[in-house]
Amino acid sequence: MLSAELQREFCFQPLDDAFIQNTGSRLLKELRKSQSADDVWLSHFFDVVARYPVQSRQAAKHDIAYVIPFIPSIALFSTPRRVTKRNEGDTNEQDRSWKPGPFIKECLSYCLPTEQLDAFFKEIQTAVQVSDEDDLFARFITEKTNEALQEHLDIRITDKIFSEAYRHGKECFMPQAVRDRIAVAPFKRFADDIKAVLSVKPFVSRRQFMAMLEAVMRIGTSAHVLWMCNINRRLEKDLFALFNSGEGQFTEAQLFDALNMPSSGILSYGMNFQMRMKEFFKAYERSTKRLSFLLYRLKELASLPRETYDWSSPEAFVKSVNDINGYIKANPTFLAEYESDFSRHYLDAIKKYTLKVDCQATHLLRFVQTALAQNNQPSSERYSRYDQSYLLRHRTHSNRSAVIVNAGAVTLMALVRGCSCNSSTVLLSNLIDALLAYGVAIPPGETMETFKMQLRELGLTIDSPDAESGMVLQDIVGTGEEVV
Repeated sequence: MLSAELQREFCFQPLDDAFIQNTGSRLLKELRKSQSADDVWLSHFFDVVARYPVQSRQAAKHDIAYVIPFIPSIALFSTPRRVTKRNEGDTNEQDRSWKPGPFIKECLSYCLPTEQLDAFFKEIQTAVQVSDEDDLFARFITEKTNEALQEHLDIRITDKIFSEAYRHGKECFMPQAVRDRIAVAPFKRFADDIKAVLSVKPFVSRRQFMAMLEAVMRIGTSAHVLWMCNINRRLEKDLFALFNSGEGQFTEAQLFDALNMPSSGILSYGMNFQMRMKEFFKAYERSTKRLSFLLYRLKELASLPRETYDWSSPEAFVKSVNDINGYIKANPTFLAEYESDFSRHYLDAIKKYTLKVDCQATHLLRFVQTALAQNNQPSSERYSRYDQSYLLRHRTHSNRSAVIVNAGAVTLMALVRGCSCNSSTVLLSNLIDALLAYGVAIPPGETMETFKMQLRELGLTIDSPDAESGMVLQDIVGTGEEVV
């Protein structure tokens, strides 16, 4: 869905979910009724060639939803957003579906200064549109799809294209001066890796280009979610350790240590993803509520100055924490009473939360898992070549087996490409650092050897396999070798 949403966000006027769903259903119905050879061929193409391999019951229920959106025209009617169900008694008619497009722009807004964003977004818009430089197959499918949309549904693609769609119009809430002081985080690589993928378009097919772009989008957006959640968990842990100890002061060094991706990563290569992430997101949810309730009680009971809650700069945040710490020291009973009230309110909230609405931790887990794994997992070993396995895969071909952290071929090639654009010689250590920026650590020993074997099987190594972290990698894109 991220690939389709990227193209919708950067190429078209705003589209609602009903339009996307209805357009696909109506188009396929008209194509199947038509006697035209072109329409019969296009219907067969959507049914067989351009579909993700899904189970038969899914295929019968969602005819057009699983067409791979490798051109913008198909993104008009394929992979619609998942609509959030309304709660019982909710009379709000507002669209409740989650739109990944603005979220992608939000993540990218961390990567560059505000004045450079529009030029970067324009570059993405130009790359994802089909032009004369694209391969013959992409241009042919675009032409036939556009003709079918116009003939059967009276939808002219030119009327839907919005030349200014790439504009963001919002500043990143984290000041540039703060981002400059963060050493390891997803935004430090995300834009560079996207630019590296955009640069390979002349050397690969449309399908290969969009697969690499989607791989970077998936790992980049998921890593931003993990990174922000980890910041919240880390700050909650550090602040309450400070408040409970009653000694010392909070410092900027501690703040920026929390803002960096941990050196041990958040995900570990080869680990059981679901077990670890369920704990991670539940801890994040609890830490969020714990900090929010603390601020609520302070504003309710404490007579602290208004500037205490101004966190517009690192200096202001550090001063605020130390002011709060001073108040807690001066009022020894406050923290004990707060902990008692929070425990009682938190348990009550959990009971109401799980009964009436979906848990926030579940939503986050679902997004990260869907983004990092291929949503439509091939149900048979004969379809294994379709499995992108962006950063997660099942341990076996059974959908019931454990989901483990394991990078797919497209992701590894995209990351090696990103490393090669920053350095003439790419070492294994450069790739390990790139994965760590996205929150993935590779433990030494057997796991590292398995990772190196993956690289050798993909033809990404040109040095001795015994060279450890000094192993030299090569970017096979544009070298004349076959790209997965």
